[in-house]
Amino acid sequence: MNTKTVLALTASAIMTADARMGFGACPTVNNVLTLDNAAFAGKWYEIKRDASFTYEMGQECETQEYKLNADGNLDLYFRAMFPMMAFTYQGVDGTLFNCEDVLESGSTCQASMAKSEQLYPFSILATDNTNWAVHYNCMESMGMHMSWLNIVSKE
Repeated sequence: MNTKTVLALTASAIMTADARMGFGACPTVNNVLTLDNAAFAGKWYEIKRDASFTYEMGQECETQEYKLNADGNLDLYFRAMFPMMAFTYQGVDGTLFNCEDVLESGSTCQASMAKSEQLYPFSILATDNTNWAVHYNCMESMGMHMSWLNIVSKE
């Protein structure tokens, strides 16, 4: 099955999807547990996301860029256009760590953002490393959870 077919089928499955809230813990999912950093490096374009994706509300034309660094980790830069801010582009940088290890948390990697030392789970539900990826996130707070996903492609 080619890349465009996979993306079309996945996108059509979530066309009406919104971020999900519920009581209790995040559902158990089988994320990609190891990433081929060299193959994954490059510029990715967001194809589709949940309408209520908290970190991207009000954004358009989102891109993700990953560069293999000397340590073998991936430096990242997420960028988007903000129509509510006079159509300006803004972004945040960081680094993906531990993508080659199976993490106890079940996430694919850990990410530092905006020069923070805190590491956050970074999960990829599925990818072929070179053409398409489906990111899945879930956060828990006060006995509830919120989950969302987005689809990115190098084309």
